Amino acid sequence: MWGDDGGECSRFAVLPSLFAASEYAKGNYNADDIKQKFKEKFGISYDRFMLLDLPDIQNNGGDVKNPEKYLLYNDPFSGIFDSTLSGDESELFAKCARKLSLLKKNPEWGFLFGTMYALCDVLTVKANLGQETRRIYAERNTNELNALIDKYKLLIKKLNVFYTAYREQWYRENKAQGFEIQDMRIGGVIKRAENCRDRLILLRDGKIDHIDELDEKLLDVYGGGDNFHKGLISFQSWYRTFTASVISHGIN
Repeated sequence: MWGDDGGECSRFAVLPSLFAASEYAKGNYNADDIKQKFKEKFGISYDRFMLLDLPDIQNNGGDVKNPEKYLLYNDPFSGIFDSTLSGDESELFAKCARKLSLLKKNPEWGFLFGTMYALCDVLTVKANLGQETRRIYAERNTNELNALIDKYKLLIKKLNVFYTAYREQWYRENKAQGFEIQDMRIGGVIKRAENCRDRLILLRDGKIDHIDELDEKLLDVYGGGDNFHKGLISFQSWYRTFTASVISHGIN
């Protein structure tokens, strides 16, 4: 909500917290009463609005985590953050997407849920794509390689849907200035996915015999070498997410 690193978060996402704080300031600490007033004022239940937090709270553990950001930008070949993954993250995001899809048609706030749904839908494919890519690359199974290429094609379609939804949200909430950053960021993710797809096709067709990034040994993002730190984390920096060239001694 601070607006740094591109101002990606909708300002309306903090609405339940602001409303609750305003009631606390009036001496009202009754949660049921606060939720009822919120619904009367904003036309949606407090708990449903809080579903915007699903991509964070699905990971439990009590800590603040934001995998929906860094896994969006995490490169599928370099896989800087793949070392933190357990392997079931795509399914976790699929569960989020199913819940968020029910609120896309809300007349007042549906655009927020539509954007978050589209992001989670991207991550149903992308979250564990790097891990899957490395495994199939190592095995060189032609059938699996064809299926992997199709998955990259699906990812590109879903990324374009997310871009369109996020662009609509941005122009409803903000001036145009600042969206050039999102054009470059999300556009870069799309072009990178296209390039990865194309190189996998070249590999399948025998026009190249290796992929440099996938030949590199995957190391722990925290500098632990082969001792991987498992578990989703909180990491906000876009520019340190998409390339290994800016990370030298692990992330602090």
